[in-house]
Amino acid sequence: MTRMKRGNTLILICEDQRCQRHLRYLRSIKKNMKTVFGIIGIFFFLFSSSQAQELTLDEIMERYYAASRMEKLQEVNTIIMTGLRVQQDIMPLKIIRKRPNLFLMEFDVADLTAYQAYDGENAWMTAPWTGNAAPQMKRLPWNA
Repeated sequence: MTRMKRGNTLILICEDQRCQRHLRYLRSIKKNMKTVFGIIGIFFFLFSSSQAQELTLDEIMERYYAASRMEKLQEVNTIIMTGLRVQQDIMPLKIIRKRPNLFLMEFDVADLTAYQAYDGENAWMTAPWTGNAAPQMKRLPWNA
């Protein structure tokens, strides 16, 4: 048997009967492996599809809430988030949300702190960069 290598391919050249029988055996194993893996793949596909369930939206949502422990999240009364707000500038930002519907956001613009807030009925904001640091009422779309 002569071995030659071209790139990543190994080429075997057989000159005697024993070597040719060995090559036929290797080819049959390769063919049998493809068949075995094909049958296993088909069996796995059929078995997994027979185990699939039809879930309704309510069942999906119920499982989601159970997995995410939504009842624990419902017990939280205050959430405080901090980060950076990027518009024309990078501004530090802090957001505080309280149950049932209170909201406060504070951010810095050019070293001046501005606020936006909602107390459940009225929304207001400050804009100190305009020269007026007094709180100003905001018009809400549902109160217009």
